[in-house]
Amino acid sequence: MLEFLSSVWWMLVTLGVLVTFHEFGHFWVARRFNVKVLKFSVGYGNFIWSNYWIHEILISMSVTKNNLLPIIQNPFTNVH
Repeated sequence: MLEFLSSVWWMLVTLGVLVTFHEFGHFWVARRFNVKVLKFSVGYGNFIWSNYWIHEILISMSVTKNNLLPIIQNPFTNVH
């Protein structure tokens, strides 16, 4: 039983890491094509870490909110 639970745990961790890299790809491509990224968030639950990244898109300013949350199973990128 412990081996099964360990396998499930590592499967969830691996999926969380893979989905995080996938969403970072959306973030990276959006930034390269000057698309405004409103939020890049990893996980859900209470905030562990959060900051704002201010950057310039062509001639206007843009702000991206970055979040790190404790349960890393729901990363997302919010673009405008």
